[in-house]
Amino acid sequence: MLSQVVLSIVGALLLAAIVAWGFYLYPKSKRVDKPWLLFVLRLLSVFLILLLLLNPQLTRQIKTTVKPELAVVVDQSSSVKALKQQEEVRQQVAFLKQNTLFNDKFDVAYYGLGEQLKPLADSLLFTENYTDFSGLTTLKSAIRNQQLPIILLTDGNQTKGVSAAYLKMRNAVYPVVFGDTTSYKDVYIARINNNPYGFLKNTFPVEVFVNRKGSGTLTSRLSIYYKGQKVCSKDIIFKDNQRSQRVVCQVKPRAVGQQFYTVKVEAAEGEKNKSNNVSKFSIDIVDQRSKVLILSDILHPDLGALKQSIEQNEQREVVLSYGLSKIKKITEYQLVILYQPTSKSKVVLDVLKQQKIPFWMISGTATDWQFLNANQPVYQKKTSTLEENYQSVLNPDFSLFSIGSFDPKNLPPLQDGFGEVSVQSNHDVLLFQKVNQSELETPLLVFAKDDSHKTALLNGEGLWRWRVYDYKNHESFEQFDNFIDVIVQYLTAEKVSQDHFKFDYKRIINESESQQIKVSAFNETFQLDQKAALYFKLYDQNTQVNTAIKIPQTSQGNYALTLDPLPAGDYTFRVEDKYKKTTKTGAFSVIKHDVEKQIYTADYQQMSILADNSGGEVVMPEHLNDLVKQLTENPQYKNIQKVKKINQSFIDWYWLLVLIIVSLTAEWLIRKYRGLI
Repeated sequence: MLSQVVLSIVGALLLAAIVAWGFYLYPKSKRVDKPWLLFVLRLLSVFLILLLLLNPQLTRQIKTTVKPELAVVVDQSSSVKALKQQEEVRQQVAFLKQNTLFNDKFDVAYYGLGEQLKPLADSLLFTENYTDFSGLTTLKSAIRNQQLPIILLTDGNQTKGVSAAYLKMRNAVYPVVFGDTTSYKDVYIARINNNPYGFLKNTFPVEVFVNRKGSGTLTSRLSIYYKGQKVCSKDIIFKDNQRSQRVVCQVKPRAVGQQFYTVKVEAAEGEKNKSNNVSKFSIDIVDQRSKVLILSDILHPDLGALKQSIEQNEQREVVLSYGLSKIKKITEYQLVILYQPTSKSKVVLDVLKQQKIPFWMISGTATDWQFLNANQPVYQKKTSTLEENYQSVLNPDFSLFSIGSFDPKNLPPLQDGFGEVSVQSNHDVLLFQKVNQSELETPLLVFAKDDSHKTALLNGEGLWRWRVYDYKNHESFEQFDNFIDVIVQYLTAEKVSQDHFKFDYKRIINESESQQIKVSAFNETFQLDQKAALYFKLYDQNTQVNTAIKIPQTSQGNYALTLDPLPAGDYTFRVEDKYKKTTKTGAFSVIKHDVEKQIYTADYQQMSILADNSGGEVVMPEHLNDLVKQLTENPQYKNIQKVKKINQSFIDWYWLLVLIIVSLTAEWLIRKYRGLI
């Protein structure tokens, strides 16, 4: 290529010289005494014109040296500050930035890690509320086929996202773990389960899971408080290798409306983290006496067992009826139990569907499933003349309500006709069937909800045996009665509040969370009102926090308002329709909960797994200098020389055109001056 360019230039120069010689030096054309200046100008002009016409290309190479890339990721979560390691981290970051050998070897990029991975700010504040290590997977080298080593300055504690131990890293991670790695005893509340609704003068179950860290036998005590008064207390004993305890308390409400309870667990001896020993839950207490109708065409001991269990709750009235002759107004009942229904129940079933009155069907050997399959669409069963005994298996994923301490594992079997049951609407299975030690996916006790109409189905007769079994094992009917009561409580809970508003919001939120309050407005006929003008006021201990805010309407016709994070405390709010002057109040509690500040030890083990899985190595801060030396001497990370070829054509050189114009102009002026034109 270079030889072709040289030949083009030499050829153009010779041709230009011949042309210029022919004009000014050939003897016959000499018209002046000193033609050399004109000869040179003509030579230059022709030569440059020929170069532009031939347009040869020149190729030049630019060589650059590229250093290997390295990422330094600094944990910016508040747990680093809680461990009092922020100054140590700052010193190590400054050490890396000032290390000449390190910075000469690598092209270093600094990132801050919290809930997201971001470029590191100039000031290290350690104020992030969460730590999510999954952001490390997004880092990659800009150089193809080259690894990007990552130095991770962290306490190793993760509060959000996929566990660091399970991350699939493409680059080697070198965690530098700050903080005390000693494991301390810690007893904490892991989860609280309770029903959303309860009834006045009737106890409701609260299920609390208490976990612990550490080894050896540990004793503690769990207590539940209502407005500072203890309403339940139970001792907890953890055996040597036991990590979790399930505690169930029966709490009797003392007031109507949205009520908040505080759960506390006593700290273990030497426990440092006590902020996770306290939690809250809320429940809506309803003062409403409910009437339950048990309707049957046959005599059976189950009927008496059901009546006695339900009436243990003072808020319930049970009417037991054989046939329809004594039933005047079925709409005055909040729940109807159809015991082994037959075709005689058609009128009742039609009213229940039309009025959307909750009902609970209990089938057995006398149930007419051919009639039920044809007259209600929710529960269908393929029947036969055979009978079967069904034992119960608890569904661990059931979440509609808690059944407390009631354990259906070893209950006597229920009897029903053989056949597979299917549910044709949204449903939740509480108990599955078990036949001859084989667990089936067919429901034994199932709850369905179709367009706000609640129903339930129990596939089997013999509930009286369950009640007797409970008394035999516990010398009390309490557990079975509570089990039946919570089922009735769920089914009799109001479909829609008989007022003009329905709220949907979290009753308890953390201090850093936003609160979204959704409101459904209803007109006088309890249809959705899309023309309401709703205004929201927030109160903190009876003091108005904000001015009235108009709640914007959503595309679905409801109304929704999102509040910014609020300080810890108890809040009430009021929603008012500007035109109708109707109002409704609600309440929620904001708890002081910073999961990062509940950490008192570094998680060295998780960082060790991350390092091993990625091909890196975990080190302590005092060995960071050794790690830097190891990386700088690692032959895997070496400079890469890049060669860039640039092709340039003569026609791109604009100054050549300028020279041509200048040369031709000068030649013309000289010829004009000498009278040659």
